[in-house]
Amino acid sequence: MSDSFLASVRALFGPHAAFDRPLRTASQPPPDAHAPGAALGARAIDVAAGDFRFSARHVRFRLGAVTAIVGPNGSGKTTLLETLLGFRRGGTDVRVLDVPAARFMRDTPSLRRLGAQLQKVEYPDHLRVSEIVALHRAMYVRADAAVTEALGIAELLDKPCRALSKGQRQRVDLYVALAHRPELAVLDEPFTGLDRRYAGVVIDLLRHRARGTSVAMICHAEEELAVVDDLVWVRDGGVRYQGDKDALRAELVGEARAVLHCRDEADARALRKRLAALPGVTGVRVSAAHVVEVFGDATLHPNVHRIVGEQGIQHLALAPSTPGDLLRLCTEGPVHD
Repeated sequence: MSDSFLASVRALFGPHAAFDRPLRTASQPPPDAHAPGAALGARAIDVAAGDFRFSARHVRFRLGAVTAIVGPNGSGKTTLLETLLGFRRGGTDVRVLDVPAARFMRDTPSLRRLGAQLQKVEYPDHLRVSEIVALHRAMYVRADAAVTEALGIAELLDKPCRALSKGQRQRVDLYVALAHRPELAVLDEPFTGLDRRYAGVVIDLLRHRARGTSVAMICHAEEELAVVDDLVWVRDGGVRYQGDKDALRAELVGEARAVLHCRDEADARALRKRLAALPGVTGVRVSAAHVVEVFGDATLHPNVHRIVGEQGIQHLALAPSTPGDLLRLCTEGPVHD
């Protein structure tokens, strides 16, 4: 198999080949990651685990914002979150709500300002939900009745942990994270296991959170982006972008999307090159055999229509771009196991 053949296959099917260029939209943290207005921050993060290494500089989560961490599976999203909370070594000048992370985690009044739903928390199988609720109330003094009701905790009180379904367990974990109305909520895949009803409930809780409340969460679904202000895009063991969600969406997927099915590989390659030269195009890629996907501004659809008859297109689909397109581009890519 020739090197030229392998190169052509990589060029055609590389999932991010058209989106690996430097971003025009610069990441937006200030030079000082601990400038006023930071809910979470670190001057530097360098974490190594086996063959995987995560490295980033001047990481900052804006105070009062909902920030979603997005990226491919295994890219370091949980590593980033755990390091920012001081659970992993490798962070330099890490701060939580403007308090050094190590001191924050040892100080009970500080901990009451934080709510966390993490994947690795385990309760004894025999422990009843009512006991978890009582323990939470003893630790945090208060529990918001609206959160308790929204998550349907009353119907779970008599259940031992071993009897909870995955979705019910997630509701309990979210209750523990949110019921005391923390200043900062850190959520690791908060929608995992939830049915559509309770996913909507959690979105409403985040949307109607108390003024000034900050949220940092790992995000995997389009619906979750509805309440997100900022994105931290993790890829290749680092942070590729941090800042306004809409600014990144405008650069990567624009306003419009077109999917074109070509007759063969040669047509797909030629079409890709031609589309990339159109004004207003933000990115072009071959997403499957002979299928070309292109994103751009409001001029994309009329421009695509003009060239369809000349390129041997078998099928064309036009649609507005969506937050799901942005999430898909951010979550596909190289993976570190």
